Amino acid sequence: MFFMKIENTYSFRRFRTHQSFNGDEPKYMRMVHSLVKDGSLDLSNIWGSKEEMDKVKKEIIASGSKRFGDMYIIGVNGSIYPMHMPGLALLLSPGYLLDSILYPNVPGKAPTNLPFLPLSLYFTRLSLIAISILTLLLLFRLLYHHFQNLFFVSVLLLLFLLNSPFSGYSSQVYPSIPATLFSLLALNSILYPFKNKGLNDFFIIVGIGFLPWFHQRFIFLSLGLFLGFLIVRKNARIPLKRVFVISIILMILSLSYFYYFYFITGNPSPLSISKLFGKVYARANILPLGFFGNFFSRTASIIWTYPWIILFFFGIYWGVKKNWRLTAVLLVISIPYYLICSAAVSWDGVARPVGRYLIPLFPVFLIFAGKTIQDIFEKFSYPKLFFYIGYVLLIFLNKKIWFINFNFSYSYIEHADLILIIKSTLIIFSLYISIFFGDKFLFQRNSRELANSE
Repeated sequence: MFFMKIENTYSFRRFRTHQSFNGDEPKYMRMVHSLVKDGSLDLSNIWGSKEEMDKVKKEIIASGSKRFGDMYIIGVNGSIYPMHMPGLALLLSPGYLLDSILYPNVPGKAPTNLPFLPLSLYFTRLSLIAISILTLLLLFRLLYHHFQNLFFVSVLLLLFLLNSPFSGYSSQVYPSIPATLFSLLALNSILYPFKNKGLNDFFIIVGIGFLPWFHQRFIFLSLGLFLGFLIVRKNARIPLKRVFVISIILMILSLSYFYYFYFITGNPSPLSISKLFGKVYARANILPLGFFGNFFSRTASIIWTYPWIILFFFGIYWGVKKNWRLTAVLLVISIPYYLICSAAVSWDGVARPVGRYLIPLFPVFLIFAGKTIQDIFEKFSYPKLFFYIGYVLLIFLNKKIWFINFNFSYSYIEHADLILIIKSTLIIFSLYISIFFGDKFLFQRNSRELANSE
């Protein structure tokens, strides 16, 4: 099903044909090429000879700027570095190296913006597909340990494949899918540990420790995962010694991360590269727009694009009612990352297609949606079924006539945005009021539950 979904897509076929990369993809491919060619991220030789580039860099520095082209900076050592992080480039480098050896570059046959590419990129594409398949396997493991039903988990996995941003990004050169892989590696190790304790601890360290190398925003996903690990420690009976060792190792590994920024900018702050470029890409005053806009904006919301997300809200209710500890852990893991994604300066425009930034959170959305579906089957009643069907139909009806038509702006909060935020809050409040009263008065309990209560 996965290959049926992606094999005819533009992004999958291009690796052996026209090799056209769009958006930020060329930036990542330049990093991959630089790592394979000379083992560094200095991209000075990508655009011209040393003499030409030295002249250009002197002119830029003389103007008082360190900005080079689109999303590149001139570091303190005079080299040109990308603003994007190198984690994805590291993962793709082995495949790209094989492509470079087996399918050498043919001048004139590569795209003009990436003239150095090998003739074909089979192994680079294979690397991306392998990352996607491993992600699906880890998601399957997580869902199976949670729901303990093979058929039900298969249905959820198909829903994830067919109606989420995952498949569309599986053959694109962006860090969201690899970040999802490492997030699921840590999440599996935390919630449903692997039998080998040493290997499990290694997966926690790798999952949490490598995430920030994909992008600075994944620092917050690492934070959420680490907090989740601390919360489950007591119930999982993890000795304090193991927690201490894992924490120390993560702290030591983070030193290389801060040194990366210090080496390029002279400042260890993860924000130093974007500041040197002249723009910080997250602001607190954007956060409310993204927080509600990600769910309810007409042009950028996941709820209108992926209607099953409505079940996520109800799943939180059932999760709190049936297993509040696990629900709390999942929310603690998810909320920090959701907040930083909401605070992105252009949270709508740069996140195309819808849900690009939120892909690592879709497994959590899926778990809560699964809780809602599971409750329908375990305690079936027609009023409950019609309750959920009614909400799903409302979503499809809204996509036709747009009676909920929230057009959030992309920058500072304006008066119209404030009204939309209030309306969005009322919608969420109404969802939980309706499920609470539905559970209390509308949903008829099954005969077994009635017998137990008597």
